[in-house]
Amino acid sequence: MTALPHVNLLPPLAKAKDLLFSINGEYIFDVVATQNAIAVSASDNQIKIYDPLLNLQGSLIAHTGTISNLAFLATDPNTLVSSARDGNVFAWDLRRPQSPVITWKAPNRHSILSHAVSPAANLLAAGTELTGADAYIHFYDLRHAATAPMHTFSESVADDVTQLHFHPSVPTRLLSGSTDGVACVFDLVHWDEDEDLAGSMPSGSSVNKVGWFGPTGEYVWMSTHIETFSVWSAEGDLLKDFGDVRQHSTASTPIDYVVGCEYDAATQRLYMAAGSHSGSLSLLHVSLDGLQHCQTLPTAHTDVVRSVSLDFTEGRMVSGGEDAKMALWKRADDPTVTAAPVVTPTATATRPAPARLHQARKAAAPYSR
Repeated sequence: MTALPHVNLLPPLAKAKDLLFSINGEYIFDVVATQNAIAVSASDNQIKIYDPLLNLQGSLIAHTGTISNLAFLATDPNTLVSSARDGNVFAWDLRRPQSPVITWKAPNRHSILSHAVSPAANLLAAGTELTGADAYIHFYDLRHAATAPMHTFSESVADDVTQLHFHPSVPTRLLSGSTDGVACVFDLVHWDEDEDLAGSMPSGSSVNKVGWFGPTGEYVWMSTHIETFSVWSAEGDLLKDFGDVRQHSTASTPIDYVVGCEYDAATQRLYMAAGSHSGSLSLLHVSLDGLQHCQTLPTAHTDVVRSVSLDFTEGRMVSGGEDAKMALWKRADDPTVTAAPVVTPTATATRPAPARLHQARKAAAPYSR
């Protein structure tokens, strides 16, 4: 195992609060947050809403299958969109949480594994589980309830559609990831699958998570179900293959899987959250030269960490895991934190320049300087 170099890029975090989702021990699946609310889904098909201090505000109960994805609308932090294996996508108004305000249904109750919303284009995309020989990306008008999609793509995906993300600044550009091992970029202009396919990224293994990043969203990060990690251009050029992240696991920084990545637009840096089976959580910087260790939270959870939401501006983080717990983390120097600060390595640390990925060339020169 090769230990990662340490860098001082993030303020040390300390646990400010943790609590059980319920006393029944449900797994927590997803944690998403805005400045004023935190939404959490769990294995009992419930969504709970908390304030920024993890005080319970209410529950959203309508799904009858495993909830696969949560997302707040970027243009309306009071609107939460959820999707599930029951074939439904719901829009919730947190000011009126008694029932969904809009419902979109997948044909033949296709199990929905992922969704993405583009308010600027009035689009909802929903990705399905493999059904027979086909998997689908269904498209709906975000403004109206529907029992059938406006358009459907199926030729570009050959297995479960695990991830969907609209581009942060190009409303009709969609990124997909699938267990067929390929991530695709679509420019939804013609509604012809062949015409709209703008790029593809073959990972060599089942795609677990993908996401856009970069000053103009010009890059894609990708993790697989065998814990490999890579960075690509939006056009489909491989810029850096990091290999298996578990090769960097050590006694002090145990790494068994990638939880996800978050991009800090202010510093133009991409960060990875990596976890261990015992519940520790490490924050890593994705740099030109490889992964760099920022800090490890050894007692984050007592089981697998499923989701993390980082707020770089406020210096706080929320995590959720299979131990049915949520944890709120704040800067260790925050006067409201009474927990002991997290110990970070004492080795000599450096502060590298931001990862200028736009300097990388297309073809085979990963991360050209």
